[in-house]
Amino acid sequence: MNAVLTLAKKDATMLLRDRTGFVVTFVSPLIYAVFFGFVFGERLGSLASPRVVIVAVDEDQTESSAAVIDTLRQSSGVTVELGARSHGLESFRRGTADVCVIIPAGFGNRVESGGEVDPSMIEVAIRPGLSELRQLLRGISPGLSGVRSELGTSRPTAPDNVYAVAFPQGMTWGLLGCTAAFGLSLVVERNRGTLPRLLAAPITRTQILAGKAGACFATSLLLGVALFAVSWIAFGVRPDSPGLLALALLSVSIAFVGIMMFLAVWGRTEQAASSIIWTVLLGMSMLGGGMVPRFFMPASLQQLSNLSPVRWAILAMDGAVWRDSTLAEMVWPCGILFAIGLSCFVVGVARFRWAD
Repeated sequence: MNAVLTLAKKDATMLLRDRTGFVVTFVSPLIYAVFFGFVFGERLGSLASPRVVIVAVDEDQTESSAAVIDTLRQSSGVTVELGARSHGLESFRRGTADVCVIIPAGFGNRVESGGEVDPSMIEVAIRPGLSELRQLLRGISPGLSGVRSELGTSRPTAPDNVYAVAFPQGMTWGLLGCTAAFGLSLVVERNRGTLPRLLAAPITRTQILAGKAGACFATSLLLGVALFAVSWIAFGVRPDSPGLLALALLSVSIAFVGIMMFLAVWGRTEQAASSIIWTVLLGMSMLGGGMVPRFFMPASLQQLSNLSPVRWAILAMDGAVWRDSTLAEMVWPCGILFAIGLSCFVVGVARFRWAD
């Protein structure tokens, strides 16, 4: 264990001392997060997305409730799906629906009797950036409440500020830089003979690779803690659950350690390895919502994005930061990330060449 910790400390120290590696891993994600937050704040509220998915829950089943749903269907660029309360809430929290509208029983009687409609009767959850749709919903029921869970506790309709959306996206860029840095270092040390020379020491191959993986894992965790600390202090982002955020960061770090090991085995030279690693990582980012939010993508690409680890990383962090996901709801994205990391790491170790 001491050998593994020593090797991990050595690799992490080398990254931190490398100015370029430090900037790519720690400074660039902060710049990206601030940039994304500025762009989202300026543009998302005014851009009309043609792919808005609304899950409508009609628990009233009256003409009045049907009229509300018809009003939603008449909005341009909107797809309305009907479903139960549990389906609507789960779809919104998992990111497969942009809006969840719940019309409770008793709504129609209140409207038809001519009484004043309680503004909290229609419950709505809506993702950030849909300002025009939000105005439409307010016209249907002024003073909309947050969506409530089955226990009656309040659920947020959107993050407190747009940086709650931007920082998970910026975090993925730090993970990409960290993955590329450690993956390339494995290729460099192998080709320059460093790894074979380490085998002359009283340590095993497992310890050498565990040290590299440990350094990548620790750096990823440090990046996450540092980035979200900045988001808290400087931008007022308050995670819904620090405990679930820790779970998300652990899962994300495990996933990208495995991806690092997997990508390090495909290039014989440093140039080839760099091209392969960054091509794959940038493809993951584009497909998974690291560059363009998923709700701007065509429906076919949104489905395809499920193949990208970046999509599940952002979903896990969103769930802990602003979606107010429960532990049970976090099991799905975090479990997928853990499975990706474990499977990629096993394949990478099995195919790794100690000398070329």
